[in-house]
Amino acid sequence: MVFLGSFIVLAIVVIILLYWKYVQKLHYWQRQGVDSISIWDMTQNLKLQPWGLVINKYYRQMCAENKAFKVIEGLLVSVVVVQDLEAIRDIMITQFDSFPDRGFYVNPRDALSVNLARLDYDLWKPLRQKMSPSFTPAKIRYMYPTLQRVAKQFVEVLKDECQRLANQIEIYDLCARYTTDFIGNVVFGLECNSLHEPHTEFRIEGDKAFYQIRKPYLDLFAIKFSKLMRFLNVRAFDKQSNDFFTRVFKESMELRIKSNERRNDLMDLLVDLKREHEHD
Repeated sequence: MVFLGSFIVLAIVVIILLYWKYVQKLHYWQRQGVDSISIWDMTQNLKLQPWGLVINKYYRQMCAENKAFKVIEGLLVSVVVVQDLEAIRDIMITQFDSFPDRGFYVNPRDALSVNLARLDYDLWKPLRQKMSPSFTPAKIRYMYPTLQRVAKQFVEVLKDECQRLANQIEIYDLCARYTTDFIGNVVFGLECNSLHEPHTEFRIEGDKAFYQIRKPYLDLFAIKFSKLMRFLNVRAFDKQSNDFFTRVFKESMELRIKSNERRNDLMDLLVDLKREHEHD
């Protein structure tokens, strides 16, 4: 009983300290004249939409209200949403050295999380330096015919579905299938054909991986305790999605290297990059 009583007292003290810290942070932003975004409202929205769409909603509100900044308060990390273009320029260019990290959790054993959009600055900088020469405007322009071909398929499917469904179609799903086909062609060198076959494996796994980005609170917690999370091998994306895209990517690259086929796509650029740096 004594142990239980001590545990309860300790728990109450911890809760009070966390609440006090939260209130102090809230008052800090209030003193700066920055409005906050309701955690409750955000949590409810995240049950229905991905993180990016929820932030877009608040961003539009900020534009309408002419608010330069708003802050999402958390117990461990606060997120400042910036709408002011001058401030964005300062953050991204002028004072970039003060804001170099992506702010996302990365697990090296989680292949989908190890990308330029999520990596910490120490890994992001050398990887970007290696990849930048492969993504010049001239090289990217070679991918345009692939985009054009997939876009023509999109228009054909759109016409067919408008006629078949009496002009009532699910445009979000159709656009997602178009994006899937374009990514499959340009990145993996694969004909996914999800515009015509919505339930292909590539489409299903891609959709599943995309909606796993709806876990922003994992990032907010994990970036504070990244070493612990990596030690416990906590993944930002589930193992099935990682295994699928890792296998597809490796098989596609191996086939491209063996066949020496050139398709003027991203896989060509990655193969060239691999050959150029394979002895680094």
